[in-house]
Amino acid sequence: MTDAGGTMTDIPYLAHLREDLVTGIGQRRRRVARRRRAALVLAPAVLAATVVATTLPGGSSPAFAIERDGDWIEVRIADAAASETQMENELQAAGIDADIILAPTTAEYVGQWACIGPPFSFSIAPSTQPGDPPQVPDVRSQLQDQMQATPEVLYLRPGFTGRLVIVIGRAPQAGEQTNAWPEACGLRLVSE
Repeated sequence: MTDAGGTMTDIPYLAHLREDLVTGIGQRRRRVARRRRAALVLAPAVLAATVVATTLPGGSSPAFAIERDGDWIEVRIADAAASETQMENELQAAGIDADIILAPTTAEYVGQWACIGPPFSFSIAPSTQPGDPPQVPDVRSQLQDQMQATPEVLYLRPGFTGRLVIVIGRAPQAGEQTNAWPEACGLRLVSE
């Protein structure tokens, strides 16, 4: 009996074994080649989807960087383009009860804490002179033991149970007027 290579063999099953082995090797090569082609096609698509998801405003990137710093919880704005809902959900997940208002403001206040206060804890009195901002009482003394803030960082005591209204500056849309929040709010956080 002669096998595929032209050599004589006495054992007939060796020819079948060799044929099965050669067929299996060929099938494996084709399978590996298909997997490589699929990986070459899918890898850039997955990479592109990841890049888009993490770079779009309000995408999967966190809106806040929230860390425990000794006796305080430190909150920084990480994505000023995140939605109010995303910001509120992240604060809620950290145990902070807050309503977020994104107010159009001048470029210097975009992405900063502009105003923080307890809801309805202050009443805005009308301005005494035309063009003056409304008169707002300082609520800093009401919150000083439980909260401190700068335009870049909000500090809260762990266990703070109050509800806050937080105004964050955002870039105005085309034709939109900037808001006077930094000048007229309960706890003013911007420099004079």
